[in-house]
Amino acid sequence: MSHYATDHEVVEFFASHGIQVTDVHRIGMSRHLKVKGKTLTLPMPASPEECLRLVREHIAAMQHK
Repeated sequence: MSHYATDHEVVEFFASHGIQVTDVHRIGMSRHLKVKGKTLTLPMPASPEECLRLVREHIAAMQHK
């Protein structure tokens, strides 16, 4: 996700794909957010497509527990 994307833009990006994220904030070169109540860290230089893939994998892993 672009280093220049605002936290609100990150929320809107995932919402446009039907995924609700909360508590978005940046720490250093990573972005932290919550998906279904679980914290996930995304690398800031990753593309939006890569971030979407990581979040979807995170959701799938939570469903298999």
